[in-house]
Amino acid sequence: MAEQTGLIERLGQLVLHRACRDAASWPDEARVAVNISAAQLGQGTLAGLISTALQASGLPATRLEIEVTETALVNDESRVMEELHQLRAMGVHIALDDFGTGYSSLSHIRSFPFDKIKIDGSFVRDSTTRPDCAAVVRAIADIGHRLGVTTVAEGVETQEHLDAIRAEGCQEIQAMSMPGPSPSPMTARP
Repeated sequence: MAEQTGLIERLGQLVLHRACRDAASWPDEARVAVNISAAQLGQGTLAGLISTALQASGLPATRLEIEVTETALVNDESRVMEELHQLRAMGVHIALDDFGTGYSSLSHIRSFPFDKIKIDGSFVRDSTTRPDCAAVVRAIADIGHRLGVTTVAEGVETQEHLDAIRAEGCQEIQAMSMPGPSPSPMTARP
């Protein structure tokens, strides 16, 4: 709705500034991840927006990770890639979100050195009951490993999910809600 009404720029700016400000006060130097709308990429304004948010908050660029979907890469890919390279040069980490759905293309992970590939939660949730979904998780984790890119399994909800994605080679999880302490040695992000 925000994209359709033209409010995404202001909303994205608000979210980015708030996330950077909040993360700057965290005692553990953790990285904060912010989703960027496809409408925000390729306009030539994102690097300036992020630079302003980082300066205003005092958050080092290395503690910011932006997440982009492959949909964002479809529209004017060369301008989007140029903008992502500007962000990378600033020290910002870049994650490819929801990989495996929609416009998934291996050329995207070949054309830009993403820091993370996030495997869509629909594959993770079904990986314990559907061999085809487990195969997709395994293939993406293997590609990430071979490219030196961290793979994140989204939507981990149960110990069974965690065990399955560990077996498939994912390095990090994004848990929906799991009781108890975060499993080690993987990184858990709510």
